[in-house]
Amino acid sequence: MLWFFVVPWMLAALLGGYAYFVIKRLLSFYGLSREKSWVKTLNFLAALAVALLCGRIFRVSAIILLHILFVWLFCDIAALLTDKLAGEGFKNGRFGSFLKKLYSCGLLPLALAGSILSYGFFNMGRIHQTCYTVNTSKNTGPCRLLFLSDLHYATVQKPEVFKSKLAELNALQPDIVVLGGDIVDESTSKARMEEIFAILGSLASKYGVYYVYGNHDRQTYSRYKTFSEAELRENIVKNGIKILQNEAVNVNDGIILAGREDIWQSRFSGGARPPIGELLQGADRNKFIIVADHQPADSKENAAAGVDLQVSGHTHAGQIWPMGRILRLFGQLNYGRFQEGGCTVIVSSGAVGWGYPLRTERHCEYVVIDIVLA
Repeated sequence: MLWFFVVPWMLAALLGGYAYFVIKRLLSFYGLSREKSWVKTLNFLAALAVALLCGRIFRVSAIILLHILFVWLFCDIAALLTDKLAGEGFKNGRFGSFLKKLYSCGLLPLALAGSILSYGFFNMGRIHQTCYTVNTSKNTGPCRLLFLSDLHYATVQKPEVFKSKLAELNALQPDIVVLGGDIVDESTSKARMEEIFAILGSLASKYGVYYVYGNHDRQTYSRYKTFSEAELRENIVKNGIKILQNEAVNVNDGIILAGREDIWQSRFSGGARPPIGELLQGADRNKFIIVADHQPADSKENAAAGVDLQVSGHTHAGQIWPMGRILRLFGQLNYGRFQEGGCTVIVSSGAVGWGYPLRTERHCEYVVIDIVLA
């Protein structure tokens, strides 16, 4: 995990160096002479401040600065290409000269970064409905599954945003509600934890509400927990929510639902995560088998074990562009629908984001899956 701390500071050092030259150009544009020692000192201190702020990657100030610097870098590259490729008529023309002044004074990069950040903050405050249809030859009867994951309740999104969706969720009349983990996290108070599980336990469903742990629910990464694991479990259970922790249950005569312990939590605690084949030992393969796993892991193993549908979250679809695209390059099942043999894998971007109150990649969502006889 050393890379988790080293890489941000390496990036911060590089960005601080880049910021030094950006600030130097701006000071020169605004007529501050580089010959004066106090200007040089100001330049250095400003660049150092940028590096230190960027290194604290989990702060909102860092993500704002990162957006500004990367947009500025994009503008620098665009200006370089324009200088090399554009004709003299454009560069010396009225529009070309106007763009150059906007870029040189810093207004254009700041306006572009501000627009992106404004969209990100706005996007985090909206929860969309995403629908899928999964066909099956198994005689399960029509079944509607509502999948909610990654609420990170009352942390980076106002609680009222999710509460405003409750009537809409109940109107769907789902047969099964599956909670895919990270409903709460290290920043959720005990009162808010109790509140959200009372809300989720009241959701209308024919066969009940089921829950699997995520990597944040038990406040694993915090020294100062606002609630214990026992208190968390007690509040989940007392609201009529069934916890599936490496367990499979018959939802009805045609559907089996298996819930996995989070894969990171298993490694963190040193515990074993039994293979899916062990969980489904003796299960009737004529029934439609669903696996709920917080992270989109072990899809090949699930397919080999005869699983029909896997539902996962965790990735937030990257949340901050271009993280989602980078994850896809490394083979991560990042967002959407995938097919692994006979198993359909659906990965949700989650109802909220994590860490920062903005989302510039994809959207917040809840997922509705209709399982129908083909």
